[in-house]
Amino acid sequence: GVPFRIIFTARNLGHLVPTEETLHGRWLGGYERRSTVVKEMSQVPRSFIVDAGGFFAPHGLGTFAYREALSLYTLKGMEMTGVELSNIDLVDQMLGRRRLEEYTSAVSFPFVSASVLHADTGEYVYEPFHIIERDGLRIAFVGVVETDPIAEREAMEAIADERMLPGVERPDFSHGPMEGEGLRVLAPHEALRRVAPLVSDKADVVIVLGGGEIWRALHGFRDGKTFHMGLSSDQRPVDVPVMQGEVPIFLSGIGNTHVGVLDGVWREDGTVRHIRWRPIALTMDIDPDPELADLVTEMRISLKDVDPDLLIERVYAPRGDERYVGSQACAQCHQEEYDIWKESGHATALDTLKAEHAQYDPRCVVCHVTDYRAVDGYISEERTPHLASVSCEVCHGRASLHVELGGVGPEAALASPDPPRCIVCHDHINDPDFNYITDWPKIRHGQGPQGQGQPAPAQEGAAP
Repeated sequence: GVPFRIIFTARNLGHLVPTEETLHGRWLGGYERRSTVVKEMSQVPRSFIVDAGGFFAPHGLGTFAYREALSLYTLKGMEMTGVELSNIDLVDQMLGRRRLEEYTSAVSFPFVSASVLHADTGEYVYEPFHIIERDGLRIAFVGVVETDPIAEREAMEAIADERMLPGVERPDFSHGPMEGEGLRVLAPHEALRRVAPLVSDKADVVIVLGGGEIWRALHGFRDGKTFHMGLSSDQRPVDVPVMQGEVPIFLSGIGNTHVGVLDGVWREDGTVRHIRWRPIALTMDIDPDPELADLVTEMRISLKDVDPDLLIERVYAPRGDERYVGSQACAQCHQEEYDIWKESGHATALDTLKAEHAQYDPRCVVCHVTDYRAVDGYISEERTPHLASVSCEVCHGRASLHVELGGVGPEAALASPDPPRCIVCHDHINDPDFNYITDWPKIRHGQGPQGQGQPAPAQEGAAP
């Protein structure tokens, strides 16, 4: 027979950098390592690099504007990694027709979907399937939007509740719970019922791309040459294929953590069989591809041109008339403590991000300034320069009343720093070596009674 290899990923969801896999307590992913694996795996003849869909980032810290940047650079990363074709996923189509087409036009590889139609005309927005021929072997890739009520609801709420960029219309979900504005989405069984007779005679192999919840819709493929490749419902890879009638189903982990590799063979009788299936974990011992090294940097630099008010939802409000005033206000009465703070890493926390061009990235900024998510917190260096550090008020709370009252009276009391205030940022992901007991003395200051600037005595075992 004729051997071939399918290399695929699913649901990148805007992830450009490695992510901790909490189940195993390890770091996985990142486009730099994914590119290394894809290049290595694609060295054999008749290799096809595809994606099962889900480039858009519907969740996470930051606003729709921020996740637009993540998603755009996810697409760029897919192209740089060699992706030849991608499905349209559930979370992608929720952007609505206009925005979805703007995204997909940003890259050169084609998109496929047998599920996504124009709401008005009923015509396909993208090809229902796309055939790639290599060394005489024709493989047709069919795209399907899966049925996933939980992911559907979460994505819908995430998109619908966000503030949008100027000039961008908010998606309207009133006409259908899983359909983006201007789109009609066919159920998996209906989409595949339509496309099965169209594709069977045009290709030697048929690959159905989509989530792991479409397996009940595969009964229309009984020609012995169809595979289904997608994402498992728990987003973790499955080591062996699951059979649905004559169709083997191969489920990989999300694109940020795994690359699925399927080796198959097309036989002269027109049937196809799989030889080997491997979901490869993108572990940190994989050498990063230097060609992808600047991808995250480019994304972060692009955020400079976005209105800072659009990059973060400000959800915390001060109590009464309290406001942040900045550490310089503290120096008026607490010069010695201010000098200790000034020599600490907290005073220059934002500068450490500048070395990585990350001073506009919300996921990074939130732990390097004063209360990035508060209505009176840090906005930008230009607009709130006095809050462009991990200031005294990050540990002690808003100090406007303290300053106004000269530190006298119960209303002027400040909070005492304690382990919970520290480990919000110095957690096991961002600072795995942090230990409150040993690290606090490095910046300890203040001689007042407990509760007025002096921390409570640390208890053994209080730090992670």
